[in-house]
Amino acid sequence: MSFGSIGTFPRRRAWLAAVTALAGITTLPPVSLAAGDVARGRGLAETCIPCHGPAGVSESSIFPILAGQQYDYLVNAMLAYLAGTRQDSLMGGSIRTLSRSEIDDLAAYYASLRGLGGATPATTTAAAPGAPSAPAPPAPGGALAAAQAAADAARALRPRAARSSQRGGDPDAAERRACEGAHRAALAAPAGADGGARGNEDADRDGVPDRDDAAPADGTRFALDADRDGHFAICNSGQFLAIGRGGEATRRLNFELVADLDVSGLALEPIGNCGPANNCMVSLDRHAYAGHFDGNGHSIRGLRLSRPETGGVGLFGTLGRDGSITRLVLLDAEVSGAMGVGLLVGASFGVIDECEVQGTVRGRVAVGGIAGGNAGRILHSRAAVRVQAMAAAGGLVGDMNGTVEASSARVAIEADKGAGGLVGLSTYGSIIESRADGTLRGADNLGGLVGLNTDALVEGSEAQVTIEASGTNAGGAVGYSAQSLVRNVVAGGAVRGRHATGGLIGRNRGAVLDAYSTGSVAGESLVGGLVGDNAGGTVRGAYWDATASGVTAGAGLARSREQLFALTADAAQWDGARQGCRTRSSPTRADSRRRTTWVFDPGRDYPRLGCLPEEVSR
Repeated sequence: MSFGSIGTFPRRRAWLAAVTALAGITTLPPVSLAAGDVARGRGLAETCIPCHGPAGVSESSIFPILAGQQYDYLVNAMLAYLAGTRQDSLMGGSIRTLSRSEIDDLAAYYASLRGLGGATPATTTAAAPGAPSAPAPPAPGGALAAAQAAADAARALRPRAARSSQRGGDPDAAERRACEGAHRAALAAPAGADGGARGNEDADRDGVPDRDDAAPADGTRFALDADRDGHFAICNSGQFLAIGRGGEATRRLNFELVADLDVSGLALEPIGNCGPANNCMVSLDRHAYAGHFDGNGHSIRGLRLSRPETGGVGLFGTLGRDGSITRLVLLDAEVSGAMGVGLLVGASFGVIDECEVQGTVRGRVAVGGIAGGNAGRILHSRAAVRVQAMAAAGGLVGDMNGTVEASSARVAIEADKGAGGLVGLSTYGSIIESRADGTLRGADNLGGLVGLNTDALVEGSEAQVTIEASGTNAGGAVGYSAQSLVRNVVAGGAVRGRHATGGLIGRNRGAVLDAYSTGSVAGESLVGGLVGDNAGGTVRGAYWDATASGVTAGAGLARSREQLFALTADAAQWDGARQGCRTRSSPTRADSRRRTTWVFDPGRDYPRLGCLPEEVSR
């Protein structure tokens, strides 16, 4: 489950482990070695690059090397997924999006490449005459440019401005009075046989029977907009229930909550979905909610959704590029699904602004407290969640190429691979001025902010997450960072792992600038106070507390606690020491002070980040 570039959800991670766990494949009938077009396969393989590398050789141990594999072996592996004789949660429904000829083409392309062994196996399909050679790995500058382009695309999605009806002492007053009037009219309306004349009375003359104002019979009968701001008022759980059941009729309407709701015991349907085939990899956001849902600061309590075989599961199953959810609070929520699972949104292409969630979310892949997958923007939002998943699990987002800005999470996460306090897997994504705290347990690629960071940015953010990893790549902020930039970042949680364990990053193949870590670190091999394994990466202006970590070796600069306490803006020489914050203040929290990325208090405390959101209190 993944979010590729905006508008391609989620095909790229469709190959998150394309042909993973290649041992133990069920044998199928032999295939022709002559089939498959290398040139066409190369085009298909563009979606595989972030995980499997530009030449089919992945930099991460969790993604198999595809270059040089035998053609018939690759085809048989993919056909086994289609037949259901071989299962892997990371493949999910993705293999269903490929035709048989596309399978042949993709296998031919990877078989034509050189693997780690050097020569192309004799049994593979030869490259077509004139076919381009395998591209060289992109330079970090190019990767960061791609990440910036993806972030810019996500930021083009603007949060909704406050409506004029919301200004004043009690923005809900007019709608609330209308709700009360509609409710009284509905109770007083005489029973009619499905629209009998007396059952269709319309005392408020809004064109809809009074009983439907209070609890619409279907999604085409919303009409309560007393303040005429273009948002239908949701006064009670019956009306909210009708939104999900309205399907296409309601997915482009605007709504606003005017009261807290308790939906305990209600059989809710997610608002927006993954289409008739139940596959967001095919439908993208065509069946998503594309209106504006304004919570007005009200809460929805007691949500229960269990769709263990479904993708795109949440209060909103899918949120479209034209959709937005603002100022909504979810309390005591429990949601479970297969791929793309979140308490608020399963698969998001839109904007989530000033929302808060509290509860438990479970799934197989791409599971997050707020959104399972995010190709849009999440900003000024908070989560206090328990997350359980097999792979791609995060306190805010499971899998993304969008942005997380000025947001925070308090977490208890259990996942196998690719898990982070904020984001599990980030490809071309951006995490800016956000924070996480809590606990994280799993196997590989675990990080206090993000588990697996590929061609991505983490900036101005802090993690205070205790991490226990049974495998490889565990870091206080990032588990594994490839072709990525980690800048102005603090990590303070204790990190325990086996291989490639670091106070800030487990394994680094990117750039680390202006950062420090203060947590204790322990592991069996490749252990560093700051970076466990600096595998060709760049580290500049980055420190670790040698006293607290218990580690004196590794990339970066070891310092005592006293030395870190004594740092000043001039001594640190950090670019962000005098720069202002990148994200705006929350629109409901006025802050006239000019804040800077770094704040120094020499002799009293560590340098601290000045642009972080407030901590989660629930």
